[in-house]
Amino acid sequence: YVYRSPKGKEKDKMPVVLVLHGSGGNLQAGLWALKSLADELGMAIVAPTFGCGKWEEESGINRLSDALDFCNRQDDLDSSAIVLVGYGSGGVGVNKVATAMPGKFRAFIHVASEFTPASTSEMADAGALGKEPILVLHGADDRLIRIDDVEAAVKGLKRWNIPVTYQRFEEDGAMLLFQRSGDVCHRIAAWMKAW
Repeated sequence: YVYRSPKGKEKDKMPVVLVLHGSGGNLQAGLWALKSLADELGMAIVAPTFGCGKWEEESGINRLSDALDFCNRQDDLDSSAIVLVGYGSGGVGVNKVATAMPGKFRAFIHVASEFTPASTSEMADAGALGKEPILVLHGADDRLIRIDDVEAAVKGLKRWNIPVTYQRFEEDGAMLLFQRSGDVCHRIAAWMKAW
């Protein structure tokens, strides 16, 4: 799925939010949940499909390479300004892609996704962390990825002086992006405007 903000069409090239879906597959709802972010910042959203979201597989990395090639071929998209977002199991893809393709993305965003000490230490060991800012939005009631694991990963990155911002949603869980899309988009937009 691709969405281009009308506000972004006023620019020569618009930045891109590249979204990796979770294990439920690429639902158009994932794209629309981020629409207000794209509209506020004049961005495009590109949401590739990859089965049940096992982005960590080699074929998942290849699928993301195809999405990057798509962005490069579009005259109106700025392929040097791509922010990689993962929700649910798409976060595993964000971690793997950051490891496999360092320097390809302007920033990384995790929304109720896998962001644990194990996944972040793999990224750090591969030298994939350090330059690009990371935003982590997670619900305290997430039963799939425990909040304690997410907070331990954030603390570990901060000890390594990695530019990570963490925001906790007290009453939300794994469906954070869909249940609080307006608030999620507002927080992402404010974070991006602050760079």
